[in-house]
Amino acid sequence: MIDPASAATIGDRRLARAARLLAVLASLALAGTALFARPVSDGDAGEYMAMAESLWRHGTPELRPGDVYGLASAAQDLVGLNFADVMRGYFEDRAGARLSYHFWGYSALAVPLRALLRLFGASVLRALPLANALLFSAALWAVASTPRLFPAERLALTCLLLFSPALWFVLWPHPEVYTFSLVTLALVGLLARRLDGALLAAALAAAQNPPLLVLVAAIWILVLGDRVFAPVPSAARVRALARAVLATLPALVPMAFFYRHFGTPSVTAQQGASLHDVSVRKALELFFDLDIGLLPYMPVAVVALLAAVAVSLVRRSVDLAFAAAALLAPIAVLCTATTNWNHGTTGPSRYAVWMVPFVYAGLLAWRRRLGAAEATLPRPYLVLLAAVVATQAAIVLGRGGPLARPDYFEHSAAARFVLRHAPALYNPSHEIFVARTLHTPAHARTELDGPVVYRDDGGCRKAWARPEDLGALAAQCGRTPRPGAGEAAGWTYFDF
Repeated sequence: MIDPASAATIGDRRLARAARLLAVLASLALAGTALFARPVSDGDAGEYMAMAESLWRHGTPELRPGDVYGLASAAQDLVGLNFADVMRGYFEDRAGARLSYHFWGYSALAVPLRALLRLFGASVLRALPLANALLFSAALWAVASTPRLFPAERLALTCLLLFSPALWFVLWPHPEVYTFSLVTLALVGLLARRLDGALLAAALAAAQNPPLLVLVAAIWILVLGDRVFAPVPSAARVRALARAVLATLPALVPMAFFYRHFGTPSVTAQQGASLHDVSVRKALELFFDLDIGLLPYMPVAVVALLAAVAVSLVRRSVDLAFAAAALLAPIAVLCTATTNWNHGTTGPSRYAVWMVPFVYAGLLAWRRRLGAAEATLPRPYLVLLAAVVATQAAIVLGRGGPLARPDYFEHSAAARFVLRHAPALYNPSHEIFVARTLHTPAHARTELDGPVVYRDDGGCRKAWARPEDLGALAAQCGRTPRPGAGEAAGWTYFDF
């Protein structure tokens, strides 16, 4: 007869093996998807593919005529590219060279993979999706094999990473999966107290998405507290400081590159962002908006994090959930500086995708909240993890898994439901409502010459309009609307 302790040990070993096996099988599936499914060309994908082409041809990110011809040839029958859109992301530097305002670090991953794909006769435009698959696999394996988690947590978190909104971006030649994976590796490094590795992963992520400099700064605080200002020999302090500086360098490379070529540390900040657009409300939309927020796509995880943060505030304690929220808040606010709030995506905003690992990390706070013992996990905690996994799998696979297509010109199912039954409850930033109602990229008030009306089978439901449009709305919809939430002078929502 096997005693309970031995049975628990055997069960833990099986769960640990299951987590690793899932990571391996998922990696094979991700690689297969990248090699055989059609890449997505929306968003800024054309720029990242163009930079990969330039780096392959002449070792620089400068766009030259031969690069355009080469990319157009490779894209035939596989990827539809609008080169007019691609060129809008390029600017002339001081020497007259045309460079993208996005950093080329992510595109550089395609260079060695292109060589491998050419060797086997595959399309070179699959290089970046394949890089996504490999990085995603690394994140899955890191979670599945970390000894700092209980085996049941390893299995659950591996499932959660796999069935996260990041899966919808594997086929995008875009840095969302890259950033998501590196943030995951950074958080796993923090969990294991491997601060140098965590700092390197965070710096690489911040090189492509600068708001993650917040995470870099947070890790630096830990480095200074644990290794530099700790009671250790001076030589150890110097070595720790040197390693931390080296690990941070990738985050500084883009600033140096753009300063050298354009005289500014960020062309993106000049051309695609504005302090005028920074907004706490928009930051909250990254989590709660029915179109671009995380809530409709991972409801149980988001609610569980919020509940854990609420408990922390009531008890005036600091735990993983509080730490995750403290990092997410400034990162989300910095993301709102973009001038294109309804950008190319599938599911939630692209910016929200690489915030997902923080949400999952916050779930771990419930281990202690629900009474974990030293060697076992409480049943309510396991039920919570199972509920989050089941919900995520249903939502992510229900939308097509890695084959999900862009939908940023359509309202989500949750938004459509609320707009139909209670339109007064949904008042998003007007860019979201206008673009998804008109099914076009138009988002600025200056581009509108009349009201924008959302209709369904029951008729008019909501409109973005000016007070002087009230008569036209009544004539168009057959009834007079009720004034809704105002957003800017002269424009407001009207509900039917």
